[in-house]
Amino acid sequence: MAEPIRRRVLDEMLSRCAVLGWNEACLHEAAEAARVDPADIEAEFPGGAVDVIAEFYRLLDERLGEEGPTDEELAELRYGARVGLLTFWRITAMDAYREESRAALKELAMPLNAGAAGRIVFATADRIWVRVGDRSMDVNWYSKRAILSGVITSATLYWLQDESEGCADTRAFIDRRIADVMTFERVKAFAQNDPRLKPLTKLLGRAVSGVRAPAWSRGDFPGQDRSAGE
Repeated sequence: MAEPIRRRVLDEMLSRCAVLGWNEACLHEAAEAARVDPADIEAEFPGGAVDVIAEFYRLLDERLGEEGPTDEELAELRYGARVGLLTFWRITAMDAYREESRAALKELAMPLNAGAAGRIVFATADRIWVRVGDRSMDVNWYSKRAILSGVITSATLYWLQDESEGCADTRAFIDRRIADVMTFERVKAFAQNDPRLKPLTKLLGRAVSGVRAPAWSRGDFPGQDRSAGE
């Protein structure tokens, strides 16, 4: 029963939010149109309209595994290219909801919603890394997702203004950002193997040696392959 309620309310909000915004007034209208009791709205979306935004992005994230690039397509690409392709696919999956996405970002940009915004983009970054086959379980789990979150955020803002055919400019933008990320990873690997930097890297390594990925990331998920990756 819960999922139909969430989807009905989301669909009604999507039909209104480009004009009304992702706010409580829009949520109230959507609930009435979906014939959902206010008590059920509070139970399903305790955070209000921001929780509906989170549901919108969660469904888009799910499409990444269901409709996105196949394992065979990804296997033909280098590691960084896989991340870039998945990031581009995920962002352009919003093409049919460009104005709705613009309104969502405007709402998430409010200081009060900073925490929710961070969780939403981090979840998308995690979905992409899992799809690539990332198997890191230490501090790298956090750093990879934090860095990719920044790429997703900047690329989404770029995409909102992109009028190029097939969003080719957005693809190029993402490829440049991912190239920067991979360069950073290579520099980090070089530093860890450079005898001159060994004392510093060992000290840093001890400082973060107890950091582990959250327990929920250690299970088996659809499309997850912990045997691949760096």
